[in-house]
Amino acid sequence: MMNVTNNNIGFENLFQALHERSKNEPEWLQLQRLEAKNLFLQKGLPDRRHEEWKYTSVSSIAKTTFQTHSGQRDVAIVSQLENYFSENDLTFVFLDGRLVRTPQQNLPVGVQIRGMEEFVLKGGDFLKPTLGKDLALAQDSFELLNQALFNDGYVVQIAKDCALPSPLHFVFVSTQQPQSHAYFYRNLIVLEEHAQAKIIESYVGIGDSQYLNSSSTDIRVGRNARLEHCKIQAESSQAFHVGRCAISLERNASCESFNFDFGSLLARNNLDISLTSEGAEAILNGLYALKGSQHVDNHTTVDHMSPHTTSSQVYKGVLTEKSHGVFDGKIFVRRDAQQTRAHQLNKNILLSENAEIDTKPQLEIEADDVKCSHGATVGQLNADEIFYLRSRGISNEQAKAMLCHAFASEVVFDIKCDSAREKVNFFLGGFFPE
Repeated sequence: MMNVTNNNIGFENLFQALHERSKNEPEWLQLQRLEAKNLFLQKGLPDRRHEEWKYTSVSSIAKTTFQTHSGQRDVAIVSQLENYFSENDLTFVFLDGRLVRTPQQNLPVGVQIRGMEEFVLKGGDFLKPTLGKDLALAQDSFELLNQALFNDGYVVQIAKDCALPSPLHFVFVSTQQPQSHAYFYRNLIVLEEHAQAKIIESYVGIGDSQYLNSSSTDIRVGRNARLEHCKIQAESSQAFHVGRCAISLERNASCESFNFDFGSLLARNNLDISLTSEGAEAILNGLYALKGSQHVDNHTTVDHMSPHTTSSQVYKGVLTEKSHGVFDGKIFVRRDAQQTRAHQLNKNILLSENAEIDTKPQLEIEADDVKCSHGATVGQLNADEIFYLRSRGISNEQAKAMLCHAFASEVVFDIKCDSAREKVNFFLGGFFPE
């Protein structure tokens, strides 16, 4: 059993409100929430004696008492983000835990998008295979907490042979509050055979208040379907962010996953990829740019379950001041997954003596006819390159910013979705000012 912290009292208010909020939901979901709650209370929050949390302490979360959001939401505050929105996107906005804005454009035939709360209250039996899983197998306490307490999110269904003409952009906004609040989002994306889509998730904080954002996204990519999924985490400087994304790829399906971390005081991202059938391909790219006392922990798992599957993974980090980054990447190649090709690389630049990175790339291979590699690098900026730039009249700080931006831009350059690339550069420019 997972080692736990001494108390879970910070979530009592949330559990007390759970029954009232879920009483109109299907009975199977009410029972599922109750089971998740009870399992969470048994496990508690993880501590650093647990191997998966060896480098990340959640004591600051355990010591915080969280409230549910009550009262009106000031939808007008969303206007502060207008320069972040793109005209060509289909943009959905969640404010402090609830869906408050949907696009005015009509959705293409074959595309259905609804808020999770609305979907659940109208029956939501389509969700049962995803939400009705065996929770006793859940290893992560935060996944149980999300399952018990999720209040909204989105459901995307894209029919066979349907291609989305515009990116979908889901923006999760948290505002300044006098007390610490917690928001729980549950998302589901289903692409049927030959479907195509570009989907962006943005988590943005307005103000510097403390809150917990928990998101859980399940993605199913059908035969020959294509998905580009980009997650941008830019929470407030005092926020806690715990995200989970599980992607399942069928025969000849492909997914490009991008994960960017710019905000929050403490963030944990779990990304699980399952290549279930021949020809499936996954490309994973990530970037964390950290400063102050920020702590970001990325855990990735790529499971090659069938032969002739391919994965490529590159995560980069730029850390300064007293920030701390963690990368824990695992690649599994099953016994029958012959002709697998898998590559994993984690590269980091430390800009100060107090910045820290713990990196742990791993391979577990049971097949014998594969091409797999993994590696990690940790270093500083090249002194010769800095000298060259300074000799051209560029200041020391500008030279460092230019080199860091070039290092980070290698990940950004691979984003095919122009809208997603613009959003990443929006926050990247704040970290590496020109």
